[in-house]
Amino acid sequence: MWIGYYPVVHVAHHELFEPILSNSKLVTKVDEYKFLLPENCLAVIPGDKWRHRRRLLTPAFHFKILDGFISTFNEKSMASAAKVEEILGTAESQEINICPIIVKLTFDALYETSMGKNTLSEEDTSTYAQNLDGMAHIFKERAIRKPWLRIDWIYKFTSLYRKQMQYSSFFNTFHEKVNSALIIDVIISSCHAPLRSSKQVIRERRELQKRNAAEKHSSPQPVLNNNNVDEEDMLTRPKERLAILDLLLKISEENPELDDKVIGDEIALFIIAGFDSSSVAMNWFLYLIAKHPEHQKLVTDELDQIFGDSDRPVTAQDLTQLKYLECCIKETLRLYPSIPLVARYLTEEVQVGDYTLPKDLPVIVNIFLSQRNPEVFPEPDAFKPERFLPENSVGRHPYAFIPFSAGPRNCIGQKFAMMEIKISLANILRRLRFSYSDTSAPLDFSPLQITFLKPKDNQCKLIVSKKKSPKNL
Repeated sequence: MWIGYYPVVHVAHHELFEPILSNSKLVTKVDEYKFLLPENCLAVIPGDKWRHRRRLLTPAFHFKILDGFISTFNEKSMASAAKVEEILGTAESQEINICPIIVKLTFDALYETSMGKNTLSEEDTSTYAQNLDGMAHIFKERAIRKPWLRIDWIYKFTSLYRKQMQYSSFFNTFHEKVNSALIIDVIISSCHAPLRSSKQVIRERRELQKRNAAEKHSSPQPVLNNNNVDEEDMLTRPKERLAILDLLLKISEENPELDDKVIGDEIALFIIAGFDSSSVAMNWFLYLIAKHPEHQKLVTDELDQIFGDSDRPVTAQDLTQLKYLECCIKETLRLYPSIPLVARYLTEEVQVGDYTLPKDLPVIVNIFLSQRNPEVFPEPDAFKPERFLPENSVGRHPYAFIPFSAGPRNCIGQKFAMMEIKISLANILRRLRFSYSDTSAPLDFSPLQITFLKPKDNQCKLIVSKKKSPKNL
Protein backbone atom coordinates (compact mmCIF):
# COMPACT_ATOMS: atom_id res chain seq x y z
CA MET A 1 0.00 0.00 0.00
CA TRP A 2 0.99 3.66 -0.38
CA ILE A 3 0.61 6.48 2.12
CA GLY A 4 0.92 9.46 -0.17
CA TYR A 5 4.19 8.80 -1.97
CA TYR A 6 5.53 6.48 0.79
CA PRO A 7 5.39 2.69 0.16
CA VAL A 8 4.35 0.61 3.19
CA VAL A 9 3.73 -3.11 3.69
CA HIS A 10 0.66 -3.93 5.77
CA VAL A 11 0.75 -7.28 7.60
CA ALA A 12 -2.28 -8.71 9.44
CA HIS A 13 -1.56 -12.42 10.02
CA HIS A 14 0.18 -13.77 13.12
CA GLU A 15 2.36 -16.24 11.18
CA LEU A 16 3.76 -13.35 9.15
CA PHE A 17 4.45 -11.32 12.28
CA GLU A 18 6.98 -13.74 13.69
CA PRO A 19 9.84 -13.36 11.17
CA ILE A 20 9.62 -9.59 11.60
CA LEU A 21 9.00 -9.13 15.33
CA SER A 22 11.19 -12.01 16.51
CA ASN A 23 14.20 -10.93 14.45
CA SER A 24 16.73 -9.34 16.81
CA LYS A 25 18.15 -7.32 13.90
CA LEU A 26 14.80 -5.77 12.94
CA VAL A 27 14.21 -3.60 15.99
CA THR A 28 14.25 -0.15 14.37
CA LYS A 29 11.01 1.83 14.60
CA VAL A 30 9.74 4.05 11.78
CA ASP A 31 10.57 7.75 12.04
CA GLU A 32 6.92 8.72 12.44
CA TYR A 33 7.02 7.74 16.13
CA LYS A 34 9.08 10.90 16.66
CA PHE A 35 6.01 12.98 15.82
CA LEU A 36 4.51 11.99 19.19
CA LEU A 37 7.15 10.47 21.45
CA PRO A 38 10.37 11.90 22.96
CA GLU A 39 13.30 11.65 20.60
CA ASN A 40 15.62 9.94 23.12
CA CYS A 41 13.18 7.43 24.65
CA LEU A 42 13.24 3.64 24.49
CA ALA A 43 10.31 3.46 22.06
CA VAL A 44 12.05 5.58 19.42
CA ILE A 45 15.83 5.08 19.52
CA PRO A 46 17.24 2.63 16.94
CA GLY A 47 19.21 -0.60 16.86
CA ASP A 48 22.27 -0.95 19.05
CA LYS A 49 21.40 2.16 21.05
CA TRP A 50 18.04 0.60 21.91
CA ARG A 51 19.62 -2.73 22.92
CA HIS A 52 21.97 -1.03 25.36
CA ARG A 53 19.21 1.16 26.84
CA ARG A 54 16.86 -1.80 27.22
CA ARG A 55 19.50 -3.71 29.20
CA LEU A 56 19.96 -0.73 31.49
CA LEU A 57 16.25 -0.14 32.12
CA THR A 58 15.02 -3.73 32.47
CA PRO A 59 15.98 -4.05 36.18
CA ALA A 60 13.68 -1.11 36.99
CA PHE A 61 10.73 -3.30 35.92
CA HIS A 62 11.72 -6.38 37.91
CA PHE A 63 8.67 -7.98 39.52
CA LYS A 64 10.02 -7.31 43.01
CA ILE A 65 10.26 -3.64 42.14
CA LEU A 66 6.72 -3.71 40.73
CA ASP A 67 5.40 -5.27 43.94
CA GLY A 68 6.30 -2.00 45.64
CA PHE A 69 3.62 -0.25 43.55
CA ILE A 70 0.76 -2.49 44.70
CA SER A 71 -0.22 -0.15 47.52
CA THR A 72 -0.49 2.77 45.08
CA PHE A 73 -2.72 0.80 42.71
CA ASN A 74 -4.91 -0.21 45.65
CA GLU A 75 -5.17 3.31 47.00
CA LYS A 76 -6.05 4.95 43.68
CA SER A 77 -8.57 2.32 42.56
CA MET A 78 -10.35 2.28 45.93
CA ALA A 79 -10.57 6.06 45.75
CA SER A 80 -12.11 5.81 42.28
CA ALA A 81 -14.70 3.28 43.46
CA ALA A 82 -15.53 5.57 46.39
CA LYS A 83 -15.91 8.49 43.95
CA VAL A 84 -18.48 6.56 41.93
CA GLU A 85 -20.34 5.64 45.11
CA GLU A 86 -20.41 9.32 45.99
CA ILE A 87 -21.87 10.15 42.56
CA LEU A 88 -24.56 7.49 43.04
CA GLY A 89 -25.48 8.78 46.48
CA THR A 90 -28.75 7.16 47.53
CA ALA A 91 -29.73 6.25 43.97
CA GLU A 92 -30.03 2.55 43.25
CA SER A 93 -28.29 2.98 39.90
CA GLN A 94 -27.26 5.70 37.46
CA GLU A 95 -25.87 5.97 33.95
CA ILE A 96 -22.33 7.37 34.18
CA ASN A 97 -19.64 8.07 31.61
CA ILE A 98 -16.84 6.07 33.21
CA CYS A 99 -14.08 7.34 30.90
CA PRO A 100 -13.06 10.41 32.94
CA ILE A 101 -13.14 8.39 36.17
CA ILE A 102 -10.85 5.72 34.75
CA VAL A 103 -8.58 8.35 33.21
CA LYS A 104 -8.22 10.02 36.62
CA LEU A 105 -7.45 6.69 38.29
CA THR A 106 -4.81 5.77 35.72
CA PHE A 107 -3.11 9.15 35.68
CA ASP A 108 -2.95 9.35 39.49
CA ALA A 109 -1.41 5.86 39.70
CA LEU A 110 1.14 6.56 36.98
CA TYR A 111 2.04 9.97 38.32
CA GLU A 112 2.78 8.61 41.79
CA THR A 113 4.64 5.49 40.64
CA SER A 114 6.75 7.41 38.14
CA MET A 115 7.36 10.68 39.97
CA GLY A 116 6.55 9.95 43.60
CA LYS A 117 3.96 12.74 43.42
CA ASN A 118 0.45 12.46 44.78
CA THR A 119 -2.97 12.99 43.25
CA LEU A 120 -3.70 15.90 40.89
CA SER A 121 -7.05 17.66 40.51
CA GLU A 122 -9.73 16.34 38.16
CA GLU A 123 -9.43 19.52 36.11
CA ASP A 124 -5.68 19.09 35.66
CA THR A 125 -6.07 15.45 34.64
CA SER A 126 -8.91 16.18 32.21
CA THR A 127 -7.08 19.08 30.56
CA TYR A 128 -3.93 17.00 30.23
CA ALA A 129 -5.89 14.17 28.56
CA GLN A 130 -7.51 16.57 26.11
CA ASN A 131 -4.17 18.04 25.09
CA LEU A 132 -2.68 14.59 24.67
CA ASP A 133 -5.62 13.71 22.41
CA GLY A 134 -4.78 16.83 20.41
CA MET A 135 -1.20 15.67 19.96
CA ALA A 136 -2.42 12.21 18.90
CA HIS A 137 -4.61 13.89 16.27
CA ILE A 138 -1.60 15.79 14.92
CA PHE A 139 0.38 12.55 14.84
CA LYS A 140 -2.38 10.88 12.81
CA GLU A 141 -2.54 13.79 10.37
CA ARG A 142 1.22 13.81 9.77
CA ALA A 143 1.71 10.03 9.70
CA ILE A 144 -1.33 8.94 7.66
CA ARG A 145 -3.75 11.52 6.32
CA LYS A 146 -1.38 14.25 5.11
CA PRO A 147 2.01 12.63 4.56
CA TRP A 148 3.46 15.80 3.02
CA LEU A 149 3.38 17.23 6.56
CA ARG A 150 6.21 14.85 7.45
CA ILE A 151 8.47 17.44 5.84
CA ASP A 152 9.29 19.84 8.66
CA TRP A 153 9.58 23.08 6.67
CA ILE A 154 6.13 22.50 5.13
CA TYR A 155 4.61 21.47 8.43
CA LYS A 156 5.78 24.66 10.17
CA PHE A 157 3.61 26.76 7.84
CA THR A 158 0.40 24.95 8.89
CA SER A 159 -2.28 25.49 11.52
CA LEU A 160 -1.42 22.06 12.95
CA TYR A 161 2.05 23.30 13.82
CA ARG A 162 0.54 26.32 15.56
CA LYS A 163 -1.74 23.94 17.47
CA GLN A 164 1.25 21.88 18.49
CA MET A 165 2.92 25.01 19.82
CA GLN A 166 -0.21 25.72 21.89
CA TYR A 167 -0.11 22.20 23.32
CA SER A 168 3.57 22.66 24.08
CA SER A 169 2.81 25.88 25.94
CA PHE A 170 0.08 24.13 27.92
CA PHE A 171 2.31 21.26 28.98
CA ASN A 172 5.04 23.68 30.01
CA THR A 173 2.65 25.68 32.22
CA PHE A 174 0.97 22.53 33.53
CA HIS A 175 4.15 20.91 34.75
CA GLU A 176 5.55 24.04 36.28
CA LYS A 177 2.28 24.23 38.24
CA VAL A 178 2.77 20.76 39.73
CA ASN A 179 6.57 21.21 40.08
CA SER A 180 7.35 18.76 37.34
CA ALA A 181 7.97 19.21 33.65
CA LEU A 182 8.94 15.69 32.69
CA ILE A 183 6.13 14.86 30.30
CA ILE A 184 6.69 18.06 28.35
CA ASP A 185 9.51 16.40 26.42
CA VAL A 186 6.84 14.50 24.50
CA ILE A 187 5.73 17.74 22.94
CA ILE A 188 8.88 19.84 22.78
CA SER A 189 11.14 17.16 21.36
CA SER A 190 9.84 18.20 17.93
CA CYS A 191 9.44 21.90 18.77
CA HIS A 192 12.97 22.45 20.13
CA ALA A 193 11.59 24.40 23.10
CA PRO A 194 13.83 24.81 26.18
CA LEU A 195 14.10 21.97 28.68
CA ARG A 196 14.94 24.08 31.72
CA SER A 197 12.09 22.95 33.99
CA SER A 198 12.44 19.24 33.21
CA LYS A 199 16.19 19.21 33.79
CA GLN A 200 15.88 21.28 36.92
CA VAL A 201 13.43 18.85 38.55
CA ILE A 202 15.61 15.83 37.74
CA ARG A 203 18.76 17.63 38.85
CA GLU A 204 17.17 18.51 42.19
CA ARG A 205 16.03 14.91 42.68
CA ARG A 206 19.52 13.65 41.83
CA GLU A 207 21.09 16.01 44.38
CA LEU A 208 18.59 14.86 47.00
CA GLN A 209 19.57 11.24 46.41
CA LYS A 210 23.24 12.12 46.81
CA ARG A 211 22.57 13.86 50.12
CA ASN A 212 20.53 10.92 51.37
CA ALA A 213 23.27 8.49 50.35
CA ALA A 214 25.87 10.58 52.19
CA GLU A 215 23.77 10.53 55.35
CA LYS A 216 23.54 6.73 55.15
CA HIS A 217 27.23 6.16 54.36
CA SER A 218 27.53 3.76 57.29
CA SER A 219 25.11 1.38 55.53
CA PRO A 220 25.36 2.15 51.81
CA GLN A 221 22.46 1.22 49.54
CA PRO A 222 23.34 -1.00 46.56
CA VAL A 223 22.91 0.53 43.13
CA LEU A 224 20.50 -0.82 40.52
CA ASN A 225 22.62 -1.67 37.51
CA ASN A 226 23.02 -4.23 34.83
CA ASN A 227 25.60 -6.27 36.74
CA ASN A 228 24.66 -9.22 38.93
CA VAL A 229 26.76 -8.21 41.94
CA ASP A 230 24.41 -5.86 43.79
CA GLU A 231 21.15 -6.17 41.90
CA GLU A 232 19.83 -9.30 43.63
CA ASP A 233 20.71 -7.92 47.04
CA MET A 234 18.97 -4.65 46.18
CA LEU A 235 15.83 -6.49 45.08
CA THR A 236 15.52 -8.73 48.12
CA ARG A 237 16.34 -6.50 51.06
CA PRO A 238 13.55 -4.43 52.63
CA LYS A 239 13.61 -0.75 51.61
CA GLU A 240 11.45 2.28 51.08
CA ARG A 241 9.25 2.37 48.00
CA LEU A 242 10.97 4.18 45.12
CA ALA A 243 9.35 5.90 42.16
CA ILE A 244 10.51 5.01 38.64
CA LEU A 245 12.38 8.33 38.55
CA ASP A 246 14.39 7.36 41.65
CA LEU A 247 15.19 3.97 40.13
CA LEU A 248 16.43 5.55 36.90
CA LEU A 249 18.59 7.97 38.88
CA LYS A 250 20.11 5.03 40.73
CA ILE A 251 20.82 3.25 37.45
CA SER A 252 22.43 6.41 36.09
CA GLU A 253 24.98 6.45 38.92
CA GLU A 254 26.71 3.51 37.22
CA ASN A 255 25.72 4.55 33.69
CA PRO A 256 26.43 8.25 33.04
CA GLU A 257 24.97 8.07 29.52
CA LEU A 258 21.58 8.22 31.28
CA ASP A 259 21.78 11.97 31.70
CA ASP A 260 18.96 14.24 32.83
CA LYS A 261 17.59 14.69 29.30
CA VAL A 262 17.42 10.94 28.68
CA ILE A 263 15.78 10.28 32.06
CA GLY A 264 13.22 12.99 31.34
CA ASP A 265 12.39 11.39 28.01
CA GLU A 266 12.05 7.93 29.55
CA ILE A 267 9.71 9.17 32.30
CA ALA A 268 7.68 11.01 29.67
CA LEU A 269 7.35 7.82 27.61
CA PHE A 270 6.40 5.80 30.68
CA ILE A 271 3.54 8.14 31.58
CA ILE A 272 2.30 8.70 28.03
CA ALA A 273 2.31 5.00 27.09
CA GLY A 274 0.91 3.84 30.42
CA PHE A 275 -1.70 6.58 30.75
CA ASP A 276 -3.70 5.85 27.63
CA SER A 277 -3.05 2.13 27.23
CA SER A 278 -4.16 1.19 30.76
CA SER A 279 -7.17 3.51 30.88
CA VAL A 280 -8.36 2.36 27.45
CA ALA A 281 -8.09 -1.31 28.47
CA MET A 282 -10.09 -0.74 31.65
CA ASN A 283 -12.81 1.20 29.82
CA TRP A 284 -13.28 -1.56 27.27
CA PHE A 285 -13.22 -4.23 30.00
CA LEU A 286 -16.02 -2.56 31.97
CA TYR A 287 -18.04 -2.07 28.80
CA LEU A 288 -17.71 -5.74 27.84
CA ILE A 289 -18.65 -7.16 31.22
CA ALA A 290 -21.56 -4.71 31.38
CA LYS A 291 -22.81 -6.22 28.11
CA HIS A 292 -22.14 -9.75 29.33
CA PRO A 293 -23.47 -10.06 32.90
CA GLU A 294 -22.84 -13.81 32.97
CA HIS A 295 -19.09 -13.18 32.77
CA GLN A 296 -19.30 -10.29 35.21
CA LYS A 297 -20.90 -12.68 37.71
CA LEU A 298 -18.12 -15.23 37.28
CA VAL A 299 -15.57 -12.51 38.02
CA THR A 300 -17.43 -11.18 41.06
CA ASP A 301 -17.96 -14.72 42.38
CA GLU A 302 -14.21 -15.23 42.15
CA LEU A 303 -13.62 -11.96 44.00
CA ASP A 304 -16.13 -12.90 46.70
CA GLN A 305 -14.43 -16.25 47.18
CA ILE A 306 -11.05 -14.56 47.72
CA PHE A 307 -12.06 -11.41 49.61
CA GLY A 308 -15.52 -12.10 51.03
CA ASP A 309 -16.94 -8.88 52.48
CA SER A 310 -13.56 -7.59 53.63
CA ASP A 311 -12.18 -4.26 52.46
CA ARG A 312 -8.54 -5.32 52.67
CA PRO A 313 -6.24 -4.36 49.79
CA VAL A 314 -5.29 -6.72 46.99
CA THR A 315 -1.97 -8.48 47.60
CA ALA A 316 0.57 -10.04 45.25
CA GLN A 317 -0.67 -13.46 46.37
CA ASP A 318 -4.25 -12.52 45.47
CA LEU A 319 -3.17 -11.66 41.93
CA THR A 320 -2.16 -15.27 41.30
CA GLN A 321 -5.67 -16.44 42.27
CA LEU A 322 -7.65 -14.00 40.10
CA LYS A 323 -7.64 -16.37 37.16
CA TYR A 324 -11.02 -15.63 35.55
CA LEU A 325 -10.50 -11.89 35.94
CA GLU A 326 -7.25 -12.32 34.03
CA CYS A 327 -9.06 -14.28 31.30
CA CYS A 328 -11.54 -11.42 30.92
CA ILE A 329 -8.73 -8.85 30.75
CA LYS A 330 -6.94 -10.85 28.07
CA GLU A 331 -10.11 -11.29 26.04
CA THR A 332 -10.66 -7.53 26.28
CA LEU A 333 -7.13 -6.91 25.02
CA ARG A 334 -7.72 -9.39 22.20
CA LEU A 335 -10.84 -7.57 20.98
CA TYR A 336 -9.60 -4.06 21.73
CA PRO A 337 -5.80 -3.96 21.93
CA SER A 338 -4.88 -0.57 23.39
CA ILE A 339 -2.28 -0.06 20.67
CA PRO A 340 -3.81 -1.59 17.51
CA LEU A 341 -0.81 -1.07 15.22
CA VAL A 342 2.96 -1.15 15.54
CA ALA A 343 5.48 -0.35 12.85
CA ARG A 344 9.02 -1.39 11.97
CA TYR A 345 11.62 -0.14 9.52
CA LEU A 346 13.39 -3.01 7.79
CA THR A 347 17.13 -2.56 8.08
CA GLU A 348 17.73 -5.70 6.04
CA GLU A 349 15.86 -7.98 3.64
CA VAL A 350 13.54 -10.50 5.32
CA GLN A 351 11.55 -13.50 4.14
CA VAL A 352 7.94 -13.32 5.34
CA GLY A 353 5.97 -16.37 4.28
CA ASP A 354 6.03 -16.46 0.47
CA TYR A 355 7.14 -12.84 0.26
CA THR A 356 10.59 -11.28 0.26
CA LEU A 357 10.47 -7.83 1.81
CA PRO A 358 13.35 -5.57 0.74
CA LYS A 359 15.58 -3.51 2.98
CA ASP A 360 14.55 0.09 3.82
CA LEU A 361 10.81 -0.67 3.77
CA PRO A 362 8.35 0.35 6.52
CA VAL A 363 6.06 -2.43 7.77
CA ILE A 364 2.78 -1.94 9.65
CA VAL A 365 1.86 -4.83 11.96
CA ASN A 366 -1.92 -4.84 12.43
CA ILE A 367 -2.52 -6.39 15.86
CA PHE A 368 -6.21 -5.48 15.87
CA LEU A 369 -7.04 -7.50 12.75
CA SER A 370 -4.77 -10.43 13.52
CA GLN A 371 -6.37 -11.00 16.93
CA ARG A 372 -9.77 -11.36 15.25
CA ASN A 373 -8.61 -14.16 12.98
CA PRO A 374 -11.34 -16.88 12.95
CA GLU A 375 -8.72 -19.54 12.24
CA VAL A 376 -7.34 -18.96 15.74
CA PHE A 377 -10.33 -17.50 17.56
CA PRO A 378 -13.66 -18.96 16.35
CA GLU A 379 -16.47 -16.39 16.52
CA PRO A 380 -13.75 -13.75 16.62
CA ASP A 381 -16.05 -10.81 17.43
CA ALA A 382 -17.65 -12.56 20.42
CA PHE A 383 -16.53 -11.94 24.01
CA LYS A 384 -15.43 -15.36 25.24
CA PRO A 385 -12.93 -15.12 28.11
CA GLU A 386 -12.77 -18.90 28.39
CA ARG A 387 -10.50 -18.82 25.32
CA PHE A 388 -7.69 -17.95 27.73
CA LEU A 389 -8.19 -20.76 30.23
CA PRO A 390 -5.02 -22.89 30.26
CA GLU A 391 -6.69 -25.89 28.64
CA ASN A 392 -7.98 -23.73 25.76
CA SER A 393 -4.64 -22.01 25.13
CA VAL A 394 -2.63 -25.15 24.41
CA GLY A 395 -1.08 -25.10 20.94
CA ARG A 396 -2.00 -21.49 20.18
CA HIS A 397 0.58 -19.70 18.04
CA PRO A 398 2.72 -17.44 20.28
CA TYR A 399 2.11 -14.46 17.96
CA ALA A 400 -1.67 -14.92 17.77
CA PHE A 401 -2.20 -12.79 20.90
CA ILE A 402 0.27 -9.92 21.26
CA PRO A 403 -1.47 -6.90 22.85
CA PHE A 404 1.90 -5.59 24.07
CA SER A 405 3.69 -6.40 20.80
CA ALA A 406 6.18 -9.31 20.81
CA GLY A 407 9.78 -10.27 20.29
CA PRO A 408 12.81 -8.46 21.68
CA ARG A 409 11.21 -5.02 21.25
CA ASN A 410 8.00 -5.79 23.11
CA CYS A 411 6.62 -3.43 25.75
CA ILE A 412 9.01 -3.18 28.70
CA GLY A 413 6.13 -2.10 30.96
CA GLN A 414 3.63 -4.86 30.18
CA LYS A 415 3.88 -6.50 33.63
CA PHE A 416 3.39 -3.12 35.24
CA ALA A 417 0.31 -2.50 33.07
CA MET A 418 -1.24 -5.90 33.79
CA MET A 419 -0.70 -5.47 37.52
CA GLU A 420 -2.26 -2.00 37.49
CA ILE A 421 -5.25 -3.14 35.42
CA LYS A 422 -5.85 -6.29 37.46
CA ILE A 423 -5.70 -4.61 40.89
CA SER A 424 -7.78 -1.64 39.77
CA LEU A 425 -10.55 -3.74 38.23
CA ALA A 426 -10.59 -6.10 41.19
CA ASN A 427 -11.17 -3.24 43.62
CA ILE A 428 -13.79 -1.59 41.43
CA LEU A 429 -15.77 -4.82 41.01
CA ARG A 430 -15.63 -5.54 44.74
CA ARG A 431 -17.82 -2.45 45.24
CA LEU A 432 -19.69 -1.76 42.00
CA ARG A 433 -21.75 -3.51 39.34
CA PHE A 434 -22.15 -2.51 35.69
CA SER A 435 -24.81 -2.96 33.02
CA TYR A 436 -25.49 -1.56 29.54
CA SER A 437 -28.74 0.03 28.41
CA ASP A 438 -28.80 -1.71 25.02
CA THR A 439 -26.68 -4.85 24.89
CA SER A 440 -27.25 -5.16 21.13
CA ALA A 441 -25.74 -1.73 20.40
CA PRO A 442 -21.95 -1.69 20.00
CA LEU A 443 -19.75 0.97 21.56
CA ASP A 444 -18.02 2.69 18.67
CA PHE A 445 -14.42 3.70 18.50
CA SER A 446 -13.08 6.56 16.42
CA PRO A 447 -12.05 5.63 12.86
CA LEU A 448 -8.40 5.45 11.83
CA GLN A 449 -7.13 4.84 15.35
CA ILE A 450 -3.38 4.36 15.03
CA THR A 451 -2.24 5.42 18.48
CA PHE A 452 -4.69 4.20 21.14
CA LEU A 453 -8.00 2.41 20.49
CA LYS A 454 -10.32 4.67 22.51
CA PRO A 455 -14.11 4.73 22.67
CA LYS A 456 -15.51 7.38 20.32
CA ASP A 457 -15.48 10.88 21.82
CA ASN A 458 -14.17 9.35 25.07
CA GLN A 459 -17.71 8.29 25.93
CA CYS A 460 -18.42 4.99 27.67
CA LYS A 461 -21.78 5.37 29.42
CA LEU A 462 -22.64 2.45 31.68
CA ILE A 463 -25.38 1.90 34.24
CA VAL A 464 -23.56 1.65 37.56
CA SER A 465 -24.90 0.38 40.88
CA LYS A 466 -23.44 -0.41 44.26
CA LYS A 467 -22.74 -4.00 45.17
CA LYS A 468 -25.54 -5.46 47.24
CA SER A 469 -23.86 -6.68 50.39
CA PRO A 470 -24.58 -6.92 54.13
CA LYS A 471 -21.60 -4.63 54.54
CA ASN A 472 -21.24 -1.49 52.41
CA LEU A 473 -17.61 -1.77 51.34
